[in-house]
Amino acid sequence: MSKTLISLIGATLLIGLGIFAFQQNTTIGVQDKTIITQKKEIVSLEESLDITIEEKHALLAENAVLKDQISILRDSVKMLNKKVAVLRRQVKKQKNTIRAIQAKVKKSETEYAALKNKIAILSREGQANKDLIAKMETEKTNMRTQVNSLNAEIVNKVKKYQMTKEELMDLKASRTEMERIAKITDNTKVLFQHISIRKDRYGKPLKKVGKDGKKWRYTLIKFNLENSDQKMILDEKFMVKIIDKDTGEPISHIEPNPSFPDSYVDSKGITFKYDGNLVELAFRNNEAKKASSYEVQVSYINGNDEYLLLNGTKTFILGKKIIK
Repeated sequence: MSKTLISLIGATLLIGLGIFAFQQNTTIGVQDKTIITQKKEIVSLEESLDITIEEKHALLAENAVLKDQISILRDSVKMLNKKVAVLRRQVKKQKNTIRAIQAKVKKSETEYAALKNKIAILSREGQANKDLIAKMETEKTNMRTQVNSLNAEIVNKVKKYQMTKEELMDLKASRTEMERIAKITDNTKVLFQHISIRKDRYGKPLKKVGKDGKKWRYTLIKFNLENSDQKMILDEKFMVKIIDKDTGEPISHIEPNPSFPDSYVDSKGITFKYDGNLVELAFRNNEAKKASSYEVQVSYINGNDEYLLLNGTKTFILGKKIIK
């Protein structure tokens, strides 16, 4: 075999080995990238799983709060029902007592009239029995005293009866109101449609909260309310809060006052009357937000009392991550 041929074969082998090595390196590089991508996906999945587990725990905790609230309302209604039953028995008893006393008065009045008539007849007789008349007069006086006492007792009993009836009516009204509140809180669902955080109210949604949340100044919230009896919630008052889940405290809603541009009204939530339309709110707070998690809460307002609604909580920041 000539030297030229040997050199040619050697060169061919070297080229082949070079191509093979290049292909292997390329394959290894692709595999490395695939491994890195898979690692990232695994980390992302783990984080998502962590968030899902945290969300589940949060929902379970919120559900427990709702159950406690509903239980308290139902217990209150039961307690009012018991009080109403007791007062009804009292009213019935008092009414029967008044009727019994009235019957005594009627009987005494009849006896008094009969005695008075006897005295009148005896007084007209030729030889009036003065001793008997005197005795009957004493009896008549005692009878009148007894009748007056019975009438006074009737007046007192009637007063107590009226007071008990008024208390019963008030309790019935309270029970009706409590049942109405229970129907609103038990049956009103919050249907969240959109929650986003922004630096400017009309700017683009932020993709990250940031270390201290300084860029997060506005929270835009959209939701609707649904009840099996929709008329029941129309024109009713509700409140939206944003809760710092690390502390459990609501963050301030700072609302500019048009009359005083340099001043702000600070409250712990936004109240509104539901009119059947989609609720769209802009919650303003320019303070630093250092908590890891935040949630929106929607409550029904009755006087000075707040009642968290069914599905009325929505965690939108969890572990510094925005949840959609």
